[in-house]
Amino acid sequence: MNKFLLLFPLCLVCPPPAWCSPLPSPQLIVKSQSILFSNQPGQQIDLSDILPTEELFWLNLEEGYFACQLNQSEKFLKIFRLSRLCDYKEDCYKGSDELQIHLKCSTGCDPPCLNGVCLSSRPESQCHCDDGWGGNLCEEPDLNECKYRPCSFFAQCTNTLGSFYCTCKPGYVGDGFECRPEGEEEQSEYDLINEVMGEELVGDSRVR
Repeated sequence: MNKFLLLFPLCLVCPPPAWCSPLPSPQLIVKSQSILFSNQPGQQIDLSDILPTEELFWLNLEEGYFACQLNQSEKFLKIFRLSRLCDYKEDCYKGSDELQIHLKCSTGCDPPCLNGVCLSSRPESQCHCDDGWGGNLCEEPDLNECKYRPCSFFAQCTNTLGSFYCTCKPGYVGDGFECRPEGEEEQSEYDLINEVMGEELVGDSRVR
């Protein structure tokens, strides 16, 4: 059974991570959120239980897209470029993409973002680019290296024009390519990931 169904015949489905560019909007309908990001890198942010609209909503700033419900069913989600966020046109079933306050939509990017969305996700407003674009205003065609997960499992990847950098998450130290908990002796990241994932699985009631 195919996991991906084309919404528009404008673009062939490219095997991850080689996504089609430019992307139609929405470019894909994806069956089941459980497989939505199974083969896609980048930090997936699940806002489903945080937003007041009570619909499935995922955000991936690293890869430049968001996903939300197609209709009242939770079996199918549709994927949009980030530039469709905060544009005062509801794309999601319950309009989650236009929750200006909850999503930290901003008009503080001056001049405005060209191929992305302006969010106040940091102390200052910043452009977050669609996949395939980079630069301060998302004005330059650019390969997003973060989609290939070059950083540590415990690090945040930040794409820059023509490059990228890795920063260990709070509570971890290292060069970003290898991170370990603060105050602990050096441990292989392989063992550390197994340890963390093991703890998460033990506490997950869905795992049998």
